[in-house]
Amino acid sequence: MNCRGQVAWKYLSRSTSQVKRNKKFTKNVDELHEFINGMIESHRKNFDHNNLNDVIDMWLNEIRLHKSDEPSSFRNPDNMTGQILVLFLAGTDTTSNTLRWGSQYLVRYPEVQDRIHHEIDTVVGRNRLPKLDDKPNLPYTQAFITELHRIISLGPLSVFHVAAAKTTFRSYTIPKNSVVISNLYAVMHSPEVWGDPEEFRPERFLDDDGNFHEPNEVIPFGIGHRVCLGEALARQQLFIFFTHLLHQFKFEKTSENAPMPTLKPIDGMVLHPEPYKLRVTKRE
Repeated sequence: MNCRGQVAWKYLSRSTSQVKRNKKFTKNVDELHEFINGMIESHRKNFDHNNLNDVIDMWLNEIRLHKSDEPSSFRNPDNMTGQILVLFLAGTDTTSNTLRWGSQYLVRYPEVQDRIHHEIDTVVGRNRLPKLDDKPNLPYTQAFITELHRIISLGPLSVFHVAAAKTTFRSYTIPKNSVVISNLYAVMHSPEVWGDPEEFRPERFLDDDGNFHEPNEVIPFGIGHRVCLGEALARQQLFIFFTHLLHQFKFEKTSENAPMPTLKPIDGMVLHPEPYKLRVTKRE
């Protein structure tokens, strides 16, 4: 079993070490809730419905306008805390860590970086930054980002779901209220699907004519009807971030004798890369 497969398996194990990790995870979530609730309380004290500054103000205003709603409504303080927590975890940590992983893969695979540089320079030129309209004309750059999503499997088990009703799937009975876990890692690292899943090879997403294509088995944002709500925004952000960075900079080891990134993930709900120093130089 490779290192990421071991990480995914740890999530499902019942070992003593897992219990300790669960306690640490619960403690971290509690601290985040306390932090967010403090932010909300500060907003309450200074709330002015005529001057809405951010999403917390908008939510407080919704609660003010719909005081007669049932407690089960989405417009309630507990739900507000949960949604803001999701914004923190899903909207910032995932994007920043994908960029961190990307920089390490660029260092480890300089030939991939060179090819992206050449494609961007050919399509965009050196006199302006890339924009979203350039995306269809940058197939290898898209292939790089897609292969990065696949191989790092940032959220290996996605977000847990609950069966709303008793369900039968392929002769298996799933009782109502059962926790359903999607093993995204297993799909994106299946030898039956990819042949060489542990190889970082963006070319797998290019057809014989060099056009980009993305198979259904690439599922970094989850599966089913309730995939990540921010998928479209995240895809746009990552394309802009990576193309702007690669248009302007080159990523290298700090010295010729410096070690390469290990590409070994740090265990967590999101797989973080190990700390690594690199050199970023301005391109001409």
